[in-house]
Amino acid sequence: MIENDTFEINLEKLQNQVDKEILAEQKYLRENDAKLRAVEQRVPTYDDFRQMVLASHLKPLDKGETLRDNMKKGAKVWNSVYSADSKTKDTGSLNLDNASNLSVDLNPKTNSEFTKIWKIFEGSTSEKEKLRWNFLKNLGIEKISNLFKVEINGELLGNFFVLFENILKNEFSNESAQFVMELLNFFPKTGRFKLNMMFLKNDDVCACKNLFEILTKNGLSVEDLKKFYFD
Repeated sequence: MIENDTFEINLEKLQNQVDKEILAEQKYLRENDAKLRAVEQRVPTYDDFRQMVLASHLKPLDKGETLRDNMKKGAKVWNSVYSADSKTKDTGSLNLDNASNLSVDLNPKTNSEFTKIWKIFEGSTSEKEKLRWNFLKNLGIEKISNLFKVEINGELLGNFFVLFENILKNEFSNESAQFVMELLNFFPKTGRFKLNMMFLKNDDVCACKNLFEILTKNGLSVEDLKKFYFD
């Protein structure tokens, strides 16, 4: 006769584990929401950005209340460097001193979130280009592919071409070229790619052509890939 094995479930331990996972998920969602709100509000400095995220646990935002308001309420708790002067400063973009900070703090979950973050770096300065490049490298090919598996709009596609051209023209490396090549292989697989290519701005088309020339001059075989972009 075979005895039945008994299996005892520690309900209290199980409940504690579930509670921990729920709290961790809630914390992640609050902080991620705070990051996106900070981007939308175009906070002037990285310190302000961090303080907004740190203050996200204090309480839910009331209707019409901004994260800046919430952050000011919790300034003593977090020893905030936020001041009246910084509140009036409207630069139109995050003034990040270190590109690696961006990698740690911004992790879009949808293509719309990506676009919101991307737009805070609009401009052609070297610093902003490095921030955009660092942002893409941190996300990686797989993440970018998942975000844009449906479609990449023409404006963003053009932004990519201009960025890639400038990065490889100014600081060419095999690692950077490989990253660009992987993205160039991915783009044609997105929805309405041909249509988006047709409506690119002339400057974006030129950037794309120059990009392929740079890759060719550096010994990379891109003729077959180029056919997807220019018949």
